[in-house]
Amino acid sequence: MNPKAKIVHFTSVHQRDDVRILKKECRTLAGLYDVTLVVADGKGNENKDGVEIEDASLRPSNRFFRILFSSITMFSVARRLKPDVVHFHDPELMIFGILISVFTGIKVIYDVHEEYDKQIFTKPYLSGFSKKVISFLLRSFEIFASLFFSGFSCATETIAEKFKKRKNVFVIRNYPVLEKLEEMNGENRNGKKVIYTGGLFPERGILEAVRAIDRSKSGARLVICGKFSDPDFEKKVKSEPGFEKVDFKGWLNHDELLKVVDACDIGLVCLHPIPSYKAALPVKMFEYMQAGIPVIASDFPVWKEIITDVKCGVNVDPLNIEDIANTIDELLKNADMRTMMGSNGRKAVMEKFNWQKESARLIQLYNCLLS
Repeated sequence: MNPKAKIVHFTSVHQRDDVRILKKECRTLAGLYDVTLVVADGKGNENKDGVEIEDASLRPSNRFFRILFSSITMFSVARRLKPDVVHFHDPELMIFGILISVFTGIKVIYDVHEEYDKQIFTKPYLSGFSKKVISFLLRSFEIFASLFFSGFSCATETIAEKFKKRKNVFVIRNYPVLEKLEEMNGENRNGKKVIYTGGLFPERGILEAVRAIDRSKSGARLVICGKFSDPDFEKKVKSEPGFEKVDFKGWLNHDELLKVVDACDIGLVCLHPIPSYKAALPVKMFEYMQAGIPVIASDFPVWKEIITDVKCGVNVDPLNIEDIANTIDELLKNADMRTMMGSNGRKAVMEKFNWQKESARLIQLYNCLLS
């Protein structure tokens, strides 16, 4: 292994302070290598925690032009920086990854955060037939492009299975970083707050959460942290009678988010039963566990296995508003149960479901490529 090796991470979509990319992966690697993160947000260059952040300053609003010009621009940046390894995080940069591999010989890692071909089925603006065609084409191109890549960082076992015929395929789960544990003591909890954090899309169960809190007999309030991407859906959610019982925080940075979670009593992760979610491992679930609060989660087999084994929450039918409301009431009226489940969840994160342990897989992937 060459400790002086130069590593460059690329993203054309994510924020420069994305927790998985910067706080977990780049910071971990910066202890061993010379690490640069290339973004395209127009905010300029800076150094954060030993990671050089370079702004490619290109973000066309049109998706097609963004994909085309991002790949060309990122290719130019990569040739100038001359890294030993290129590590990219967006499916729209697959063309960029192929160009790097073919024309420079630099080793390329594809970091696959989600099942992108299955995500197509969540797009409301596409017809059923269009979804099937686009999903098939995306999956086919992803498999073709993978022929040119040297390694793969996959967020779940299901994603890794797609690349089982390739070399250096590692499952590197997006578990939380163990941090601020002394500050996360729950001293501001009042036994009446339920929280949801993350993207505010229909399939994330936001509407069901608002309706469930409206039906709850416990007097609870729902804290929502996140950003709406669809103005029409935002209007629909905010017009619900139950929204009067919502404390809407909007988007928060990660440190602010952890403080808000710590002041709540139950964490919701009631995502809809769509293919791309059923085998996912949402980091919000583990962050709730880390905060020491019980989880109410969808009854997907993978999630049910974790929650049942750890005894850190309750699985529900995410489309059954009555089920969610009753579970909220049951947990809020039983402080001892909440304490027990919260303690179990926190212990599991401390011992197993954390980035400090999972990061060893990332280092192992780089060892395979650079040894």
